[in-house]
Amino acid sequence: MPILFACPHHGIMKLDRASLRVRDHLPDSCKKDPGQKFSDDNDVFTRQLTASIVNNIHSLSGKKPYDQIAEFHRKYVDYNRYEECAFELSSILAKQTYLEYHNGILQKIEEMLPENENGLAFLFDIHGTGLESVQVGGQTFPFEVLIGTDEQKSIKALTEVDPDAWWSVKGLIPLLKDKNIIVFPPNKDLELQNHLLDGGYTIQTYGSSQFKKRLAAIQIEVIHDIRADTDKRQILAEDMADCIFNFVSPFISQS
Repeated sequence: MPILFACPHHGIMKLDRASLRVRDHLPDSCKKDPGQKFSDDNDVFTRQLTASIVNNIHSLSGKKPYDQIAEFHRKYVDYNRYEECAFELSSILAKQTYLEYHNGILQKIEEMLPENENGLAFLFDIHGTGLESVQVGGQTFPFEVLIGTDEQKSIKALTEVDPDAWWSVKGLIPLLKDKNIIVFPPNKDLELQNHLLDGGYTIQTYGSSQFKKRLAAIQIEVIHDIRADTDKRQILAEDMADCIFNFVSPFISQS
């Protein structure tokens, strides 16, 4: 199935102490860019959430999506950052695992791009967030799930096929809202007003405006309260799998 789920921030393996990331060692460009904000904390339970979504889509469709799961803890490698911001540049081991992760994404994208010229492939980058609300225009908008598309640049392949696909009743956000999931952005106007939480390195790099014209890339962030609760996490994974499958089905090759 031409769907890839990436999980960059819940690696569980360790490297040597020399490979620990140190904020002060980062180039100034990494410190100035809000999108490169330093953190060495894992997005806990995103590993389990990603696996559950993949398994639920497999059950729904009979076909298993691709996945790319980070191996090493974020203390050593932040896979959702530009290379110079992702690890201690002196660590050969850290660089090697970073490149292996992204080469894995590249390889899987090449495998899943459909032969049908009209078909699309999708990448969903799964994250956790410590936030539970967003401030826009002096108003507070609580959320459970945050969706990012790099100002829709990463889903250009989708909107070129169908300009209404993202916000139609069969769009991902409307489908999630139909499951009573509190999503940000909840509507197109708020999406246009907010860009600080609109996706990071992975979707910016592999999204259709930058990389492959038939690949749509979407970042999904889930609050800690849902990720840390087994029952809530399983319910969300089932709902999200159903929504994602119904969202992508009209655009993927069925061969």
